[in-house]
Amino acid sequence: MTGKLRSRDQGNASPPKDEVDEKLIGAAINADVILEPSQTDPRPVRGYAGVALPEPHDLPVIPSAEPAGAPQTPTSRPFARSDGLRLMPLSGFIWGGATQNRQGARPISAQPRVRGDHVILLVTRGSADIDFPRKRQPIGQGRIAFIPSGTAFSFQPPADIDGWALLLPPNLGIGLPVGFPLAFRQGTPHPADEALLEPAFQALGQDRALGPRASSATALHLGLLALALTRAVDKPQVQDGDHLQSLVARPLTESFLELAANHLADGRTIADMALELGCTQAQLDRACHDSRGRTPLELLYSLRLERAAQLLRDTDMPIHSIAQEIGYSGIGHFMRVFTAATGRTPEAFRAMAWSGADGAD
Repeated sequence: MTGKLRSRDQGNASPPKDEVDEKLIGAAINADVILEPSQTDPRPVRGYAGVALPEPHDLPVIPSAEPAGAPQTPTSRPFARSDGLRLMPLSGFIWGGATQNRQGARPISAQPRVRGDHVILLVTRGSADIDFPRKRQPIGQGRIAFIPSGTAFSFQPPADIDGWALLLPPNLGIGLPVGFPLAFRQGTPHPADEALLEPAFQALGQDRALGPRASSATALHLGLLALALTRAVDKPQVQDGDHLQSLVARPLTESFLELAANHLADGRTIADMALELGCTQAQLDRACHDSRGRTPLELLYSLRLERAAQLLRDTDMPIHSIAQEIGYSGIGHFMRVFTAATGRTPEAFRAMAWSGADGAD
């Protein structure tokens, strides 16, 4: 990081020396905020700049620590809770590091970055793209999406999109009757779940003190979202008349993914797996491209990274053992690939995941 890093402590802040100092103090900017995203938003409660919050009649009144007699409205506080769970309008959830164009002008895109919390997106109007390191995933109206902690992505929603973004510390998903997916998932909710999703998001966004009843209600609402995600159906659009071919491609691709996931440590080549599936490598490549838009090798890399992230988050397995478990012959190769995909070394990723879970307890 170049340039001068300013740090301000609100409790011991000296009088502002210039306009920049005044803005930093007013926004509560400090070194921790600049260097690393926090599990909870450290800024004072003022809503989200440039984001149109719901109308007061759309949300229940959220108690706040205002002086006695002060008016309370649903928008007087952001949707943040003491257990680290946060809710915000979808148009206000912007994530990713800025990249420059060749002329060094203003940013033209966002670079995927890793988050330490789960992210659940619900689109009620409009559409947006979720950008992963090697793939762009559109999410449209009426769809729900889950991005697990440790995933590198960027999200730059248009201003006219409506919906919700729920930021969930990983430990809050532990012990649910139906667990959250281990990898990215998005789709159209089951008809039985569709009408319940937005009320569940709003209920989880209420800022209330934790207790036995509140914890039970949180578990019920999170369980509903987890169930809705497992039952969501991803219906790919058919771009041309090759519908029959896509019906054949999808089962072959799913069989390949299942076979590859069960034999990550074996070091099997794509040709070996194609032979075991009873097809040629060219046929497997075409099937994966038609149904997933990616090559078999790209899908295999994604499986390895998903498994690595899971083992780093949920176990204390040594890094070299994880590399062998997911099919890498050497720890150096694994570390280079993992760092390039997530922006963090495996050790840093594990430290972030563990500290995030501990900090939200």
